[in-house]
Amino acid sequence: MPGKIKNVIAAIDYIENHLHEKLDLDMIAEALHYSKYHLHRMFTGTVGLTIQTYAQRRRLTEAAKLLVFSDKPILEIAFTAGYESQQSFTDSFRAMYKKTPNQYREEDEFYPLQLRYVLNENPANQEAGHGHFHTGGKLSAVLSFLRTFGLILVFLLILPEFMGAAGVWLAVPIAELITMVVALSFLYQNKDKYHYA
Repeated sequence: MPGKIKNVIAAIDYIENHLHEKLDLDMIAEALHYSKYHLHRMFTGTVGLTIQTYAQRRRLTEAAKLLVFSDKPILEIAFTAGYESQQSFTDSFRAMYKKTPNQYREEDEFYPLQLRYVLNENPANQEAGHGHFHTGGKLSAVLSFLRTFGLILVFLLILPEFMGAAGVWLAVPIAELITMVVALSFLYQNKDKYHYA
């Protein structure tokens, strides 16, 4: 399991460091010296998304951030996000965000579709009693899903209704709080199954 996690972390690091490029499974597998079939199984089983879907969602999230927080032209953002044309960028962006990049920019409210996926790098030390607990990749996947779901829920349903644009600044801490409460509840209910130091 720890080797699998390190391999997935290496793939995530590679993707994050090359978001501006057009990435595919073959390229990442070759760069990391893994079989593409093995990498695909490990990544999808751990993250819950294919490498292609994860990379696309991350690129579009970073592009959405640039649309809101910069004055860069949409064409430049499209190239920065690894797209070969503004039209292909617009099509992908619309498919994910349900609006064009220009409409998204005009609304001036950023919400991420895919945050960087974070895994515990060294679960073996934690199992040995070095001050933490190890819950495995499945809980990490659940927490990542809950964090993203909580963030989307807060952004789309709760805060804009009551607070408008000011609610955007509170959405991330509230989503993190939702994730923490759910995680602590899960860990308490399964306290005999996991080892605490």
